[in-house]
Amino acid sequence: LAVFSYLWLGTVQAVTGFLNYFLVLGSFGIPPSNVVFIGLRFFRFDSTEDYFGYNPDQQLHILRKAQTAFFVGVVLTRIGVLLTCKTRRLSLFTSTRGGKHNVVMYFAILTELAIVLVLTNV
Repeated sequence: LAVFSYLWLGTVQAVTGFLNYFLVLGSFGIPPSNVVFIGLRFFRFDSTEDYFGYNPDQQLHILRKAQTAFFVGVVLTRIGVLLTCKTRRLSLFTSTRGGKHNVVMYFAILTELAIVLVLTNV
């Protein structure tokens, strides 16, 4: 289970995060091929140059959106990983023990989603 969790599902989480990151940058017209070493001159607090027509303030706004998309993608994938590891052999709907649901797990998922909402909207 540990190998499954870290090697396979960890890779899926990383790919999901980076996919969201590149999709957000792509929505602003910045192709993934131009992202390599982009932080050396652009998307910095002390940057004074325009990049793809975006001034430094707009660059930081785009960067924050991309980083938020990465974070949200990883968190949502983590919830999926939790449910996957809990129910590897049984259906999610039939995996109760003695007729009781895992209330603590559901509370943890709701808490995690609440924290994500607070962090992304503040």
